[in-house]
Amino acid sequence: MTQTNRMGKWHKARPIAPGTKHPMRKLLHLAGRAWSFVAGNLEGPNFIIKHSGHVPAFMQTAVTQLRQKGKVAHAIKDIESCFPSMPHEDIRTAMREETRRLALHKGVSGVVVPRFSDTKPCRYMTSSTPQTSKKHVYLSFDTLLDIMGFTLDNPIIQMPDGTLRHQRQGIPMGDPLSPGMCITTCAWMERRWLGTLTPEQKETFRVARYMDDMLMFIAERPDRSHTAILHDFEKACYKPLKLEDGAPNTFLETQFAIQNQDIRFWLKNDNAQGENKIWRYQHYKSHSPFLQKQAVLTACLRKVQKMSSDNDTLYDSGLAKVREFSRLAYPPTVLRGACTYLGATTGTYKWYEIRDQI
Repeated sequence: MTQTNRMGKWHKARPIAPGTKHPMRKLLHLAGRAWSFVAGNLEGPNFIIKHSGHVPAFMQTAVTQLRQKGKVAHAIKDIESCFPSMPHEDIRTAMREETRRLALHKGVSGVVVPRFSDTKPCRYMTSSTPQTSKKHVYLSFDTLLDIMGFTLDNPIIQMPDGTLRHQRQGIPMGDPLSPGMCITTCAWMERRWLGTLTPEQKETFRVARYMDDMLMFIAERPDRSHTAILHDFEKACYKPLKLEDGAPNTFLETQFAIQNQDIRFWLKNDNAQGENKIWRYQHYKSHSPFLQKQAVLTACLRKVQKMSSDNDTLYDSGLAKVREFSRLAYPPTVLRGACTYLGATTGTYKWYEIRDQI
């Protein structure tokens, strides 16, 4: 997609109803956590990745497996207007079938959700799970499906002038159940599409999807069969939804390049070109404790290292990140100290080279 088309999308209206004043907000919050737990633990075949931090490992594994089969190419796609365009019938079918698969293969009947804590994990409910507790809420799959159906049928948005609008199509925008609906329905579509391919075809590509963004690696072959698979993926996998091109060589927080059948990747940084286009961190002179600023700086540099494929990409992206903090008035002594600390604790000498450039 061109930059012009993306800029045009910034002006599209998307009514969002966060549900903060909904009379059922507590129940919807608990059900949303339960559906997100289900979506995050779906077993394959599907393309789900649970966290953007898993992208580098996926890239490394996919390219290693595919380069023996042909020249590795890639495609970056996202689902055009995924939430507003998702068909209700597909959502209902996907949620119903995925919970039925869980009940059949895992012997579970619902989800146990902590009542008073959003940090404690959910767990599946089995026949041996007690059904009463002051600290937990027990939501059966039938109950979760009923709540899901209610939210699909009743997404009401109050406009600034007080009028009420009913969202008739797609996933309710801003609803606690929306992420679970999106992830689960897309996974169901992927399983349906993969069922149409032969084992030989499945070995020629790898796909990762986070919400509605996806990255495909594919082994180009002399018989051009990879072209047919890519075309079928774009047209049939998420039918009736449509795919569009994502940002080039960028997937979520990771930028990458394929060179000589190998992949190099590093942390995405929109401020790497010498100016802070996006304000991400506090200015050094802001009214917050020094230890907090120091911790943020150290955590960001650690993430740079975690997302770097090799020492050269670490050097380039690490130096860009340090200079980004420098433009926020972080003193050279603080930046050098952070680089020294990273070098000493990780054993990576590149941090000392970055320090010497400050």
